[in-house]
Amino acid sequence: MILFNKKNMMGTFLWHGLPARVTTLFLRTSVLIVVLLFGISFPARADETPADKAAEGDGELSLPWTAFEKLLKLDQDNVLLSWDEFQRLIKQTGVQDMPPFQLQNGQVSLTRAEFKNLLNRMKLPAGEGAKTFLTKALYTGKVTRKGAVITAKIQMHVLNEGAVFLPAKIPLFPGEMAFEDILMDGKPALIENAEGWTTVTAPTPGKHEVTAIFSVPSTLDKEPYRLTFNIPETPITQVDLLLAAAHLDARVDGASQVQSSPSKEGTRVKASLPQTSSVKISWNAVEPERAKGPAKVYATVHQLVSVQDDAVRTTAKIELDVLQNTINNLSIVLPDGYTLLDVTGEAVGEWKKRGDGNRTLFIPFDYARKGRFDVLVRAERAFKEKEGAVPFDGFRVLGAVRESGDLLVEKATNGEVKVSEKAGLSRLDVREIPEVLKSLSTQTFLEAYKYIRPPIRLGLDIQRHEEIAVVSSVVDSANAVTLLLKDGKCVTHLTLTVKNTARQFVELTLPAGADVWSVFVEGRAVRPSKNEAGKTLIPLNRSRIEGQNLAPFEVEVMFFQNLNRPALADVQHLRIPSLDLKVSQLLWSVFLPTDSNVLYFDGTVDSEKDAEGIRPLSAVVRGKQRILRQLSEAASDEIFQSLSDRSSTSRNARVNKARQSAQYEMKSDFDESQGVNETAYAQQVEREINFFSNVNRPQAAGETAAIRIRVPNAGQVFRFSKVLVQENEPITLDVTQVNSVIVKTVKGVLFLGVLVLLFRARPLAVRFLKALRADLGRFPWLKTPAGVTGALFVGGLLLTFVSNILATIAFLAAIVAAIRWARDYKKLKKNIPH
Repeated sequence: MILFNKKNMMGTFLWHGLPARVTTLFLRTSVLIVVLLFGISFPARADETPADKAAEGDGELSLPWTAFEKLLKLDQDNVLLSWDEFQRLIKQTGVQDMPPFQLQNGQVSLTRAEFKNLLNRMKLPAGEGAKTFLTKALYTGKVTRKGAVITAKIQMHVLNEGAVFLPAKIPLFPGEMAFEDILMDGKPALIENAEGWTTVTAPTPGKHEVTAIFSVPSTLDKEPYRLTFNIPETPITQVDLLLAAAHLDARVDGASQVQSSPSKEGTRVKASLPQTSSVKISWNAVEPERAKGPAKVYATVHQLVSVQDDAVRTTAKIELDVLQNTINNLSIVLPDGYTLLDVTGEAVGEWKKRGDGNRTLFIPFDYARKGRFDVLVRAERAFKEKEGAVPFDGFRVLGAVRESGDLLVEKATNGEVKVSEKAGLSRLDVREIPEVLKSLSTQTFLEAYKYIRPPIRLGLDIQRHEEIAVVSSVVDSANAVTLLLKDGKCVTHLTLTVKNTARQFVELTLPAGADVWSVFVEGRAVRPSKNEAGKTLIPLNRSRIEGQNLAPFEVEVMFFQNLNRPALADVQHLRIPSLDLKVSQLLWSVFLPTDSNVLYFDGTVDSEKDAEGIRPLSAVVRGKQRILRQLSEAASDEIFQSLSDRSSTSRNARVNKARQSAQYEMKSDFDESQGVNETAYAQQVEREINFFSNVNRPQAAGETAAIRIRVPNAGQVFRFSKVLVQENEPITLDVTQVNSVIVKTVKGVLFLGVLVLLFRARPLAVRFLKALRADLGRFPWLKTPAGVTGALFVGGLLLTFVSNILATIAFLAAIVAAIRWARDYKKLKKNIPH
């Protein structure tokens, strides 16, 4: 017979007359099956049962075993579950791979072995399990010079909301604490160290009391004496400790009220604490022990005199050594004419000023002090006049058996400070200045002194001067790229690498008629403005501080101007906006039309070597212009399209890719005074390539569409530089150029002129040839085929320094002469008889 108790959802099974192994099997499987499949129906039926019948039968339902076996269908090989029941079972077991099953009439069919495997892996349903509440804790013990032994009694309630109770593990104390014993309900507790905590296990739900006995070291080397230990957080925390000394004043951090009462064994301290994770107790003697006699105070005063712009500020670090007894207060004489600012130190109470002129500072202590401790006092004297002598007679400790000290004078102003008077002081060498005195100073110190005993006097003659503003913002580098079209339209992209600490704007003086297309600050589009003087204002960010340096950021400006179509021979004037900031280095790249023939560059910038002097003109004459093709195609590279990525890795990738471009190969050096190294040159080429992406760069979201202009795919590139550009210094470039039509016309006219001269000089040429032939008669070998070939070859080498065309003609003639020489040699060899 099976007896099922409806008051317990798991049920209570009483099975009589069956083996224990069978009982265990069905308690682990059949009962869980009942809960899972039919647990909902039994409580429902219990609710429907009348109250009087439930009381009579105590809510129990009796079934024969055969009926229970038939109900669970334990005689079958397969277990049938609804789809919802199967999903809940899978969720509670936590399996990742779905077990093999079959669907029969809308139900899930599992083999008996698979079903038992799932039951063995079943997890506790979410939300069920034990909850622990720590309600109250009492800490008692005795504190001696050897340490403290504390007994903690912690009350807790363990509640179980689910059908199954798992032993609750409660972390109470840090694992480094030294325990003598831990009990639960008066019996040895189940304890373990888990994740650095001493954990107690509650085997059953309900109310429990944990008793823990542990030892704690206390700080008893000097007052105030201290005791600190960690505790679990409880709503009610009480402390009842016995301090093994009489006449003590005890304090418990966080306690609203502390009761100290004398007892035969010492001082008993009681306190109630709010919820906290540690107990901190400190105590000291209430009054000095008069049997030891009066206290002896030795003082060392370290004094800093700091001359500021508006006042002389002094800081005194007073090192006290109280021997033989204790003191409850301290009196210090302040320097004459100085205002007290602050008094700090351990256990310093509410200080007051007393005596004649309120020059005596009275400092009470929260408890009696003895041994070694420090007090820090700050005072100042404001300037009443622009200049004059300021006296300082130092701080003095009243009642000190012996007092000595040192003094340091520092300057934190642009004024001039001189020591006009000193008494009772002897100069200290820099190597003799104590470290404690150096630690008080933050500026460059002027003088250092020491003294054996007060009084002392120091006179300072202070001459304040007018300040001069220093550079607070600077442009580390400026990189400009200008594209000049055939019809005179000019587009310039200017990038400024700025370090800024105080400026709100940078002022740009744009060239006449220039229009700003876009402005970006640190990659974000901003709106420029104009001031009353008509200058363009661009808002600046403040540089971030990275370590000891300012982090630079970039300001980008794209502007357009129309220079009108140049004449056949003309000078075009290019300008870069002048700034109201200093520029350390400027690099400027200019793309000119391919049909322009530059004769000369002029302006306030320095040219690269290929653009210096008459070299542009010689390049035009020799036909070796700096023309580049496929300019805009380089900007379509994926690396150069990543303008939004402003990381150093992305920038370095673009610079390295720029080193492989045709623009970088067409490189010309600058003068060494310009400081343009290989890295700066590669960065400028990277900006040249990016120019074609920046021209059509989109604005911020919500703004107008990106400006789209057609750019040429070829051009002549020239580069210029300038170092140490001052505020509002003009940056100009004048390009003297002629159209290719004029160059070709001039070359044609020169060629015709040469032909006419040759025609008119025929008689002279005939006479010259006759004379040359007569001269060659002296060298008969020159008339031979070998001599002619050698002479033409040497002449070709010499003509390479004059004209490539003439050198080519000479080399071709030398080849023809060599062929004739070889042919004649072959005929001669055939005619020679063997």
